[in-house]
Formats: sequence, structure tokens, C-alpha cells
Amino acid sequence: MKGKTGWLNKTLVVGIIVLLLSINVISSTGNALNINHPIFNLEIMEFAPNGENDTTPPITKHTLNPPKPDGLNGWYISDVTVTLNATDDLSGVKEIKYVIDGWSVHTINGDNGSFIIVGDGEDILIEFWAIDNAGNVETKHKFWLNIDQNVPNCNVYCEIVGGNMYTGWDFLFITTATDDMSGMERVEFYFNSEVQETVYGPGPEYTWQVRLWPMPRMIFWIKAYDNAGLIGLDEVFFSRTSNFLLNQIFCRFPILEKFMVLIR
Repeated sequence: MKGKTGWLNKTLVVGIIVLLLSINVISSTGNALNINHPIFNLEIMEFAPNGENDTTPPITKHTLNPPKPDGLNGWYISDVTVTLNATDDLSGVKEIKYVIDGWSVHTINGDNGSFIIVGDGEDILIEFWAIDNAGNVETKHKFWLNIDQNVPNCNVYCEIVGGNMYTGWDFLFITTATDDMSGMERVEFYFNSEVQETVYGPGPEYTWQVRLWPMPRMIFWIKAYDNAGLIGLDEVFFSRTSNFLLNQIFCRFPILEKFMVLIR
């Protein structure tokens, strides 16, 4: 009886050693355990560390900073920080993938991370998804951003188109304003810090005409607004000694130049 017991014990030990050598543990964190010995021919499904089968992909959420567009009409006028947070209750999150506007795929190791969107763009596509330690892949999430960080281009030209020395001169202001991203919304014309006229529309040309008697000092401001709320500026400065003003008057009414020569 003793001999039989000893033989059984030896056989059991040898069997356990063979079994252990035959088991390929792929991962201690939740991947498949394959028992590939010919006697068993058995494959165990993917398991989480707690022993549960993990077939559910992670869940990823995103936040933005600024949380809402800091410009007008849905436009950001600053860089945007995107933060991704993924959760997986079984095997855990291995990594997060993201793509900016269809370019290369970036990887964040672990369950959270951030990246910054810089530069102008309309309908910038952001895609992201997570992968857990069991190999489950999350369905892609998508959202879009509009970013405009450049002020409009604004240039003003002024000429005298009519009037006289008794009733005042007709000043015509022609402003060219453009914006390559969000587009133009309006142009405001100011005289000595007071808004005088607002012209709406996509441009690029905006005009304003006003009759004034030249004062000792006149400043005209032009503010060009794009659809994101950014402002481009230009100005025209006149004084009674301004060569530009005198040239405009003399060009329009040459007889005045002759009269000025005579009385000097």
C-alpha cells in the first residue's frame, strides 16, 4: 500500500509540473490564459484581474478649456486645451488615441491626458477613443472646433469729394476690411472718439461720407469687426496744417490754390 501511495504522489507532482510548464500566462492584468498541452486542448477567455470576463470597451469623456467659445458666434479666439479621461471597471485603461483634423494618430498612455489645439481653423475635427488592457476598443467620439485668432485686415482711404469753404467739405472714407477665417461682420466709423456710422456686411469695401468744416484737429477711427468679435483698427488724422488735407482741397478746387498763392 505504501508503494502505491508513493507512486501516486510522484505521478501527481510530475503532472502538476507539466501542467505549469504548459500554461502560457500572457498577462497578469487580464489577457487570455492558454492551456496548450495536447492532453487538455483548452483555451480560457479573457479575464480581468478579479476573474471576471472583460468584453466591454472603456468609456472616454472630454472637457475643454475654455469650456465654451470665448469669441462670438461659436468661435474660439484663443488656444483650446482638450482633456481626455477614460474609465474601465474591469481590466483598466491601457491607452487613449486621438486624431486632430484627420492627421496622424497620437497616443496617451494611461487613462487621462491633455493636448492643445493652436492656430486658426474652421470645423477642426477632433476624434478620440480608448483601449483597455483586455484589448477592447471604444467607438470613436467626434467633435468640431472653430478657432480664429487673427484680427481683420483694415485699411482706410479718405478723399474730399465736394463741399466748399462756406458750408464745409464732403469727406468720403473708403475702408477695405477682410478676414480670412470667420469673415467680416461690420465696420464702425468714429469721429473724435464718437461712433458716427456703422456699415454691416461681408465687405470687403465699406464707405462713409460726411460733411465737415475742417477743425484745428480731427481724428477719424475705423474699427473692423469679424464674426468672431476680433477688431482691426485704422485711423486718419487731420489738422489745419495737414498737407494731405490741403492737397485734397486744392486738387478738388484748384482755384483755391491760386487764391492762396496770390494772398501769400
